[in-house]
Amino acid sequence: MEKGVNLRSNALFIDLIGDLHRINSHIAAAAYPLTQAAGLLNTTRRRTSARSERSA
Repeated sequence: MEKGVNLRSNALFIDLIGDLHRINSHIAAAAYPLTQAAGLLNTTRRRTSARSERSA
């Protein structure tokens, strides 16, 4: 009986994580055009290295 309860709670947890991922994707998809229109997006997500910052 305990194993059945654990399997159901694990399945519920996996479903919950999937649902949260889907919600996050919807929020990001809605927010992207707003942040782009406001000019808040960087042209790249890459960081400059400390070495290139010192040489500049």
